[in-house]
Amino acid sequence: MVLLEIINMVNQELLSYIQKRLEKGSSPEEIKETLISAGWKETMINEAFSFLEETQAPQPPQEIFTPPPEQPIIKKSKSPLPWKKIAVAVIALLIIGGIAFSAYSYYSNRPLMIVNKALEKLPEIRSFQTNSKLKVQIDNQTIEKIKQDNGLAAFDSEYSFQLKTGIDFNNFKLDSEISSDKGLAGELKITDNVLYGKLNQAELSLEPYFKPQDTEQVQTIYDTFKNILTDKWVKISDVNFSQFVPNQTAVQEACQNIIANQSKIFKKITKTNDNGYKLEIDKNALSEALPNQELREAIKESVTINDLEVWIDKKTGLIEKLKISLSINLPQTEIIQYEGSFSNFNQPLIIQAPDNFSLPEEIIKECEASLLQNPLYQIALRDREIISKMELLKESALAFKEQKGTYVNFEKSTAFLVPWRTINKQGGAPLVMYYKEDAFCIQKELLSSKHYCVDSTGYSGNEAYCDKTSCDCKK
Repeated sequence: MVLLEIINMVNQELLSYIQKRLEKGSSPEEIKETLISAGWKETMINEAFSFLEETQAPQPPQEIFTPPPEQPIIKKSKSPLPWKKIAVAVIALLIIGGIAFSAYSYYSNRPLMIVNKALEKLPEIRSFQTNSKLKVQIDNQTIEKIKQDNGLAAFDSEYSFQLKTGIDFNNFKLDSEISSDKGLAGELKITDNVLYGKLNQAELSLEPYFKPQDTEQVQTIYDTFKNILTDKWVKISDVNFSQFVPNQTAVQEACQNIIANQSKIFKKITKTNDNGYKLEIDKNALSEALPNQELREAIKESVTINDLEVWIDKKTGLIEKLKISLSINLPQTEIIQYEGSFSNFNQPLIIQAPDNFSLPEEIIKECEASLLQNPLYQIALRDREIISKMELLKESALAFKEQKGTYVNFEKSTAFLVPWRTINKQGGAPLVMYYKEDAFCIQKELLSSKHYCVDSTGYSGNEAYCDKTSCDCKK
């Protein structure tokens, strides 16, 4: 019995873990298998089970003790205290206590047990705050496809975002600040099933993301919206966000499944230099532990977890920091890296609707009024009309050649004359066309002083001029 008491002191963490698993309905065999896979010795596990059985067994009924009649008190002289025995006992207790404390510290810091404790507490979290970094890396093949499909002059392979967020799942409230390395910044609020948004001071260059002929018009519209929206809350939509609230029962079930299958899911757990733990995950085993069928299939087909590191607070046993890198295979590899620190678990979060906000239709009306008064926007609209008609001329000329076998006299056809008149009505220098039997080029100086040129090779662009000799747009 003394030996079992010492085991109780040394392995209180083990006893507590077994007790919790038993209370949740796990069988002794399942618990033993999990602990052995985690590195615990079978003899120690058996001793712990024996101790729990003995301490929790019903006690036999006690006999009623009747005290003897009171006897007269006879004072005796005090015998000297056995100091040597007391000293030996104290030293022995200190040694046993030191061993117990060392063993407890060692076993209570085992990575697998600590991760399991954090998973067990996960369903209890109903609110938290996080300060996070999100990085998205796109492979070169995908970038080239995006540029080709959208006519982009440039596109970066990496985008970074800073996120400060508070989430309360009790009535799904969210308050988030977002900023990016590309000059975009804003805020989002969700409360009472309403989504609000606000654009902060943002300096986003749109030039890489649109075709050259669109850039000026789009930039003008963006600048107008930015001037109106900056620091103004907008009620974006009314949506029932209850569908996004994690189901506690489902989360608890998933966590218990992960714990039960930890030997399959966690291929390896190693301690990092930052007092955290790096987990090597088997994504197929992890997906099997999730209760949602769609989520399981999505992870199996499209997600590869490259790295996962967790930091767990020693006092609370909760995850205080998370670092994950994963690849989304849709269809090319796109790597997403997330790093976030978590705090203020289950503390009241004050997330209120903005005192003043505008409706989307009000913002659109205000922008339309501003754009109509903007001469640059009017020029951009007229240039866009010219460009669309010149594209029509190019397609008509190619069709004329296919039908007639030559470009000669195309300028006398109805397919040329109707767009030509519309183009010249927009103002500026007249349209120019040069052609020969097997080639043509058409050029117009736009109202923005840029030139636009199309030719029989299929070329369309600004930085080109129609050449009379070769009848093409010199690049």
